[in-house]
Amino acid sequence: SVLILDKGDATTALDSTIFVTGSGNESITVTKKDCEVFEDLYEGHDFVGLKYIDNNNEKEISKETLEANTDITIQPDFEPTTYDGKDFFVAKATAQYKAKTYTVTKNTNDENNNVKSDSLTFGESYDLGTPTRADYEFKGWNTEADGTGLTIPTEGTVDTSFDGLTVYAQWEPKNVKVTYVYGYDGESNAERMLSPEQPYVFPEEANIEGTTIHWF
Repeated sequence: SVLILDKGDATTALDSTIFVTGSGNESITVTKKDCEVFEDLYEGHDFVGLKYIDNNNEKEISKETLEANTDITIQPDFEPTTYDGKDFFVAKATAQYKAKTYTVTKNTNDENNNVKSDSLTFGESYDLGTPTRADYEFKGWNTEADGTGLTIPTEGTVDTSFDGLTVYAQWEPKNVKVTYVYGYDGESNAERMLSPEQPYVFPEEANIEGTTIHWF
């Protein structure tokens, strides 16, 4: 007999089958060691078990059962398959996979340094969100608080780089309008744009529109 261990969805990137052979049309035993080849084969997925046909009945066995050294026995087809002039009694087991889930930690990177974690699934779309901060404009997410790391798009598709990822919000201060009111009537004024992070001390005097202004 021939047992075909099919790598399931991983066949898009890898060889399609692994063969375990015996003789005649007797049942074939699948061991834990036989299944070790499925580990870490399918990017972003965990091997979770096998699905197989035994005596025309579909059955499943979990990875945990296999890891407990529990062998499974599969009865091949009763009718042989001819290949290269030889008859083979074929049984087949197909690997089952589950997309990995990653925990992504988001830090607001502001006065509060609020931290929130999202669970994201490989291959699915994600949205890290757009936080807000008074007097600042959100500029995106980065793997370093000072913005010197990798820029992570706010939206996209989850890949393996999200495993254990921490991102920090990046901010740019908005300019605010400062109005100087001068003149005894309180109606004369001038304007200047300042950043919230820009220190400023009123000068002892200022020249506005050609007039020297003294502050009191």
